[in-house]
Amino acid sequence: MRALFAVAVLAGLAFPAAAAPPDDQARRLIVGDWIASPYKSDTAGAPQEALNRVLARYNPDGTGHIQVFSDAACSRIAFTRAFRWTIAQGVVQTVAPEGRRTSDQIVTIDSQTMTLRLAGTSGLEHRVRAATCARQMGV
Repeated sequence: MRALFAVAVLAGLAFPAAAAPPDDQARRLIVGDWIASPYKSDTAGAPQEALNRVLARYNPDGTGHIQVFSDAACSRIAFTRAFRWTIAQGVVQTVAPEGRRTSDQIVTIDSQTMTLRLAGTSGLEHRVRAATCARQMGV
């Protein structure tokens, strides 16, 4: 029995970690607007204050954009960048128009929250669904 358990663990079949959903489900869940979580700080190295002024939108057709606001009320857009996105094998891949690529491993995602791990790092990005970044700022 012990040998069978060891084989199952090595094969990743026993006690699976709370994993991201299958790609097709993750594709449906990611569609919409996301902001940095007001409840958990990111460990990916970006200053939390800057993250509080970012809104990322993922469209159903695989396009999206990031808006960075210059004010805490999120009423003045300082910067917008379009991107294309796909999800394959639990990784969100984005490509900006100039060709810059990012890959973030989905740690968890549901209808209201998302945690991503930047490829090649141990840093985590925590996101929550919101229509504006001002919601988390209490404005």
